[in-house]
This record gives sequence, C-alpha cells and structure tokens, in this order.
Amino acid sequence: MKLPRDQVKDNLLGFEVYYRDMVEEQIINEIAYNPIDLFCDIGGALGLILGASISTVLEFIDYCIRQKYKSRKTNPNPVT
Repeated sequence: MKLPRDQVKDNLLGFEVYYRDMVEEQIINEIAYNPIDLFCDIGGALGLILGASISTVLEFIDYCIRQKYKSRKTNPNPVT
C-alpha cells in the first residue's frame, strides 16, 4: 500500500532518545558444563565407586582366607 507523500509528511513523528548512562552492558551466554566434562565426572565417580567395591570384595575374600588359615593353625586336628 503506497501512501501519498503529503499524508506521510503530515503524519511523520520524530523523537530523540537519551540514556541516563552511556554504559553498554554485554551479556554473553556460554556453556558452563560441556558434555565432555560431564562424561569425565561421571566416569571418575563410577571409577571411585567400582574401585571401592572391588577392593572391598577382595579385602573380604582375603579376610575369609586368613580366618580359615588361622583356624587351621589353632586347631590342626578338628573333630568331625
């Protein structure tokens, strides 16, 4: 739709904008926690949990074996 030039001239509005401060603030969005860091943290936590679980199982087996040998030393001829 094309308006006549004199109608545009009569209805034209001009305004000026003044800012309180002439300070510009720039906001940048960045990924704080990327997927590689997430996988590394999950892998580290799983490594600690599984490592602790495996060492606990091995220590329990070691304890049972030592108790078995200890009982054989104290009672060499068990009555059956």
